[in-house]
Amino acid sequence: MNKKTRDYYREVVERELPAFIQILESCLDFDKWGFKRSFYGLAPELSPCVIYDSDSCRVKFCWAPGDMRDESYMHVWYGRLHASDDELFILWNGYPSHCWHAINKILNFLDGLSPQEAVEKRNKRPVVMEQFIQANKGDNWSEVEWTARLHAAVWEHYGNRLFDLLDLHHSELWDQYTSFTRNFYELNPGVNLNEPLPERIC
Repeated sequence: MNKKTRDYYREVVERELPAFIQILESCLDFDKWGFKRSFYGLAPELSPCVIYDSDSCRVKFCWAPGDMRDESYMHVWYGRLHASDDELFILWNGYPSHCWHAINKILNFLDGLSPQEAVEKRNKRPVVMEQFIQANKGDNWSEVEWTARLHAAVWEHYGNRLFDLLDLHHSELWDQYTSFTRNFYELNPGVNLNEPLPERIC
């Protein structure tokens, strides 16, 4: 990445990330769930991001600023407490492994789906997300606010069941989820030309 691009994103962080954080903190009750902001800056892929930590896990909000054609949007990733601020993968049990996780497969696991059922529903949103979207169709929120409110609804619905799964003190739950993920990709391997393999999670 050239210096001009890096400088542009650093300027975006300084100028616009405070408003992004304001949206997050107006939609998500970080205090209720014990989260404190721990990182503020550029993620490895040069997207501005903010990370919040609790005693159980980490949550990373990566913001893609819009332009004249496209509206800003946001990706949300969940990690265990060893997840890196600035790396997408870490070495775990001798293998490069994914330390940040999207929410859909986690929610399918928490909903009690089998790996086969999760494969069959891989292109559908988890039930709680679909219910939120249907209930709020008429609301005129920005894409970022939509996503923040969606995750707030997920937190309210699952509460500590979600956070306990990611908690290093509940290794038995994580082992069950790791097995679920491994079976999911055995049934739905797709094409993966890069390391780490998608089932290598930590």
